[in-house]
Amino acid sequence: MKGNADPSLAHHAALDARLVVAVRNLRLLQSVSWPQHLQQEFLSAWHSGRAALPVVDYAIQDLSGVRRELEAITAAADAAHPIGIYLQRTAESWIVATQLLETLGTPAVTEHSVRLFGRPGEALPGGGTSNLDAARHFIDLADELDQELSHEADYVLSAQTVQEELQLALDRFSPATRSRSNSTRN
Repeated sequence: MKGNADPSLAHHAALDARLVVAVRNLRLLQSVSWPQHLQQEFLSAWHSGRAALPVVDYAIQDLSGVRRELEAITAAADAAHPIGIYLQRTAESWIVATQLLETLGTPAVTEHSVRLFGRPGEALPGGGTSNLDAARHFIDLADELDQELSHEADYVLSAQTVQEELQLALDRFSPATRSRSNSTRN
């Protein structure tokens, strides 16, 4: 069956592997994040009604080598093949990401950000939901999770208690675990 494999699949699989290696060290969110102390200062100022964007010193990056590899992958992918089209689109998105990373802290970052993520309020692909609606939804979810995690439990169970309760639940579920648990208790 291996001899009958579609050669274009092998070609595109090799391109995909190259793409993964090329972008392995790109950290978009980590690179654009503000240092923790600046985040806290911004949020404190914002909550008190005097929000001001912090001055952030971003590391200067030269990603021209990564971009050249992504361009080579784009050129090598078959634009008439569905997988080739997917690889070209993916590589092109990563090319824009490299341009965004190289322009952090400058006005040019906006152009690359819009190309990558769209303008505020634009509809997301496949539906009527806008990127702002999606952002609000995820913020609401994060707030809910934060509220749930910030409340300490009223009780603490020991490991022994948890083990015993789990074993009882397993014993009720399966007779096979009952015979094993009885032998381990003796």
